[in-house]
Amino acid sequence: MADKKKHKTLGTIVLDHSIQGATQAGRTFRLPPLEFGLLQYAAESAATDGLAYAQMSAPDLLKIDSVWPASVTRNAQNLEAAIKQLRKKFDPRSEIIFPGTFATAIRPGPIQAKPPVPIVTKPAKSAPAGQARWEENKGDHLVGTVFNGKYELLELIGGGASGNVYRGRHVGLNRDSAIKVMHLDVLHDSEAVRRFQREAKLTAKLSHINIVEVRDFGLAEHGSPYLVMELVDGSSLADILPRFGRPLLSDVVELFSQACAGLEHAHNKGFVHRDIKPSNLMILNNPPAHKTVQLKIVDFGLARRSDSEQDVSRITQSGVVVGSPSYMSPEQCRGEEIDRRSDVYSLGCALYETLSGRPPFAGPDAVATLVMHATAEPAEIEVTGESPLVQLRLNKILKNCLAKKKEARYQTAAELAQDLQEAAAMAATRT
Repeated sequence: MADKKKHKTLGTIVLDHSIQGATQAGRTFRLPPLEFGLLQYAAESAATDGLAYAQMSAPDLLKIDSVWPASVTRNAQNLEAAIKQLRKKFDPRSEIIFPGTFATAIRPGPIQAKPPVPIVTKPAKSAPAGQARWEENKGDHLVGTVFNGKYELLELIGGGASGNVYRGRHVGLNRDSAIKVMHLDVLHDSEAVRRFQREAKLTAKLSHINIVEVRDFGLAEHGSPYLVMELVDGSSLADILPRFGRPLLSDVVELFSQACAGLEHAHNKGFVHRDIKPSNLMILNNPPAHKTVQLKIVDFGLARRSDSEQDVSRITQSGVVVGSPSYMSPEQCRGEEIDRRSDVYSLGCALYETLSGRPPFAGPDAVATLVMHATAEPAEIEVTGESPLVQLRLNKILKNCLAKKKEARYQTAAELAQDLQEAAAMAATRT
């Protein structure tokens, strides 16, 4: 009996006092005090006298003391806003939650038995796939939901072709995280699901200050896999470069030395990232006191083992091109097996772009860019403000990163970091 009292219902909505929230069709929401009070009163009133409940008006609700928390001003505007939010979450047709109050819904026909489906506006055809998916979900129906009684999604902060990223909070620990949730419409793609799960498993095995931390992984009630990660307060290098231009050489060297340290850790654990690019290099807004800048590598969705274990659970087969065309190594462009030296090449592409303002190769389309990676030599760059000797040293470093044959490249990320730091020391002695 105690359990029934705890979980009042209103149609298909089940209230839960333990989290001050409610669940419907596998989706759980934590609710603000006024919304929860209204929903609780609705459940009690509908169970007591359904007809009187259906005829209840806004003036009636303004008189109900139990509905109104002390922190909320009692007026029609706040009442209407709360009811509209409840309807948006649970009752878009305005048929369950105070149907006689602020009734603006169009009711074309009989009530349907199936749960409400969020309405999503189709993006413009010209929008990039990932950005379009993010744009269409700015009013995201998952915001406010609680996954597995643990993680509340607070706001949408990013998105891509396979999923959206939210700022979320652990209900019990009151700790914020970044929560990546896979789109329902890609769950039929078994490779995408396996890649998502692989990102969780691989990154969970990595523990390094320059790699974003994975904290949890699970399956939400509505069926989407989700990944809980450290929330990075910062911007990607891809966002920073167009806005602010090239950082100081000392900062460039520090950032890429940290990227090398993170990659070296992953490589020593047997993993290859396979998608190193400026958008996957995050710069923190508030670095530790002992550092001028702080970088973290994100998105291990394409990562895989580089040793013999890779054949046990292979995500992509040899001959399939996977990655970002502007930053892919020649062997990656050809769909060949890759190792840590492919990540060094990709990091070299990002370094080239950071120093020069442009990627080393940019063809008229993706295929042309891939061909350039495999056959063309990058132009030497000019680093404004640096001496000719320093510029020669930097161009030599880029040449060693971007060699067509992987045997001619830096064999480890640590080797690249060492040469970068020597170039920075040379520059410092000439200022």
